[in-house]
Amino acid sequence: MQGNEEFREGEDIGNSGRSCRRDLKDAPMGILLRHVEHTHDMRVRERLDACGITKSFGPFLMVISKNEGSTQAEIAGRLNFAAATVSVTIQKLLDSGYITRVPDDSDSRQLRIFLSDKGHTKSEEMHSIFRELEEELVSPLNEKERAELRRLLLKISEKRQ
Repeated sequence: MQGNEEFREGEDIGNSGRSCRRDLKDAPMGILLRHVEHTHDMRVRERLDACGITKSFGPFLMVISKNEGSTQAEIAGRLNFAAATVSVTIQKLLDSGYITRVPDDSDSRQLRIFLSDKGHTKSEEMHSIFRELEEELVSPLNEKERAELRRLLLKISEKRQ
């Protein structure tokens, strides 16, 4: 893309998803947001892969770590994932030794899900990675700009729900 050519909806603005700053300077906000999200997501994948956590486990480990003792249905609700997706991933987490299932004291048909010691360790690693990558993401911004970015993103997010 050269000069001030206009962007067209759905147009690829770079090589294999990697666009240069000149292209992004005039890009529509949707493309700019997608670029930031994509590059951040790639960093998350790299870091999680390096410590042996599959990306699909991430949301589950985070939700379970904050809500230990939840049922599978409660986890599905918190993640807004299909029951089948949750069932498959929960089984993979069990097989990998990240979680345990314990029958509920008052209803033995219900199984409560807890992190294992291995799950706690990986969850802590993952939280650390996310904190580091968030800091990396907003490092060009001062505190006031970070607060403003958060406020604006929340405003957009609330409007889209």
